[in-house]
Amino acid sequence: MTREDFQWHWRELHGPLVASHAATLGLLRYIQSHTIPHDAENSRMSGARGPMEPPYDGVEDVWYAGRAEMIAGQRSAEGRRATQAIVEDERAFVDLPRSPLWLSHELPQIDPPEDLIATEAGPLIKTCFAIRQRPELSVDQAQTYWRTEHAGLLGRIGSAGHIKRYVQVHRRDDEMEARLRAMRGTGVEPYIGLAELWLERDGAGTPEIERGWQLALDDERNFIDFARSAMWYCTEHVVVDNR
Repeated sequence: MTREDFQWHWRELHGPLVASHAATLGLLRYIQSHTIPHDAENSRMSGARGPMEPPYDGVEDVWYAGRAEMIAGQRSAEGRRATQAIVEDERAFVDLPRSPLWLSHELPQIDPPEDLIATEAGPLIKTCFAIRQRPELSVDQAQTYWRTEHAGLLGRIGSAGHIKRYVQVHRRDDEMEARLRAMRGTGVEPYIGLAELWLERDGAGTPEIERGWQLALDDERNFIDFARSAMWYCTEHVVVDNR
């Protein structure tokens, strides 16, 4: 499939299918982040980090009120039928073995209202950075550094620059992940998390902001294995919001 055909099926067919089962499955929110088709821009953004994994075609975020609500939504006969229908449709357009998934908690760092959305026609663009840790670090060590040390650098850029929102999405170890991976035949190992930044599309960079970005990049080398990580730009489509 072309990326355009993939994203059309995802947005126009799969999104409404998931929305139709949202109440049964207890979905709180469901957002599709579609990678923009400007590969040159995505390559330029990751170029300073050396060879990286290629960008994904998108990210699907599903929120539940809690773990118990997630389990409850899939235990009923109706919930199992809904899940089966969703996974069957995924097989029609998603390369499931090469599409990682994981359970996570969000740790907002620069956090205006969550209705700040990077739409196709809006003033914002979203950056996704799927992270794996350096080989000498454990997942916990890398996540701790990311949360306690690196976040402050991005926070300072945000206060002076064009970062409008910044969220660290940390993978959590959960037995439910293995079941979800088996259901889809997932073969790719999960990342330790996803950094999400909402930027002004036309934000002007001052020398101070550029120095801040360089400091942040230098600090990334302390905990990120760039060769096993990926980053890209995308826009968002809000499909379900039951908050």
